[in-house]
Amino acid sequence: MPRSRRLRTLIFSLRETPLTSADLLTLPGLPKVASAVAGDTSGLDLDILDELELGLEGGRAVWHRIASEQLPAELDTLRGLIARHSLLEPAFPETLGRVREVMEVSLESESDVDVDNFEELVVGLSERLDGFSLWPHGVFDGLGRALLDMRDAEPPLHVPVTTATTAPNSPRLLPTPDVVIARARALAALARRGVLEAGVRSAETEAEVEHLRRVVETSMLLPGAVSPGEQALVTLGFGTWSQRTLVDATWLTENVALLAWGLDWGPLPADTEMVESEFQVARFALVDATPLPAPAGTRLRRRSELEAELKRQTSLRTRLLEVLALDATPAPISLGDGPPERFDTVAGLNTERVRALEWLLGEPLYFA
Repeated sequence: MPRSRRLRTLIFSLRETPLTSADLLTLPGLPKVASAVAGDTSGLDLDILDELELGLEGGRAVWHRIASEQLPAELDTLRGLIARHSLLEPAFPETLGRVREVMEVSLESESDVDVDNFEELVVGLSERLDGFSLWPHGVFDGLGRALLDMRDAEPPLHVPVTTATTAPNSPRLLPTPDVVIARARALAALARRGVLEAGVRSAETEAEVEHLRRVVETSMLLPGAVSPGEQALVTLGFGTWSQRTLVDATWLTENVALLAWGLDWGPLPADTEMVESEFQVARFALVDATPLPAPAGTRLRRRSELEAELKRQTSLRTRLLEVLALDATPAPISLGDGPPERFDTVAGLNTERVRALEWLLGEPLYFA
């Protein structure tokens, strides 16, 4: 199954008045608008609309409003990023208290023109919302100016936190092996569901989807193993996932592979190597919906080993961002003695593996 280029950002709105359809129709980089009302946006109530598809030249951008109850968690994540990276605008942290809502905007297209239009669209939307956008490489305001630079060559690996059980300036606790296994099973189930969503509906398919739902629900019994967004996905019936969702889900296999490595259950995949989803399904016993306890003697790899790999993967991400900054449509990239690999494939693998390592090191679930 082809894996589309992953371009996704969060837009934080500080605007006190609702966005109007007139605001939307005059955004830069937006040749046309497609919506649930056959392209007519004149009657849209954008104050309550949760999702809208914005048509581009060869694809679409999907705007999804983040649930209000998730706003505190998104702001906490952003504060953590500010603590870890280079702050370019000293007044930026003070604006977080004025954020009213968060929107996720993602691109589904292989068109080079759409990449440029998408970036222009995000900057324009941030300007209309008096807000800013969060990308993997930084935070930018509505004029495209950088507020936070996240391309640090060697950013700190931990954000000091203070909780009832954690002393100040101490790193977050690593998850237990049981929690790691529960998360790996949930993500493997979602990845398998993505494959099924791309296929033909049948009684057998619907039965497997129901089974995968039960697998995820058993993982939910362990706190921190499954995000609210992931929980919501498995409650949806077969055929209701968007193209974006099912494509994103197929990438989760890479996340699962890193979790298995963190448990010392297998070797580290090569930076250009896609793992086999069927193997992950078998490895984490998805044929059984009951919880899978950690075998006796299972231990997570040492923190120093996890940190070293995160540092290496972060350096790779910096290199990929540098290549992208020089060429919006980069040629195949070579990372060693082997043949060059597709840039977007390597970037996709790196994204999922960084997320898995950050979670293993105690970071909260983010963009999940």
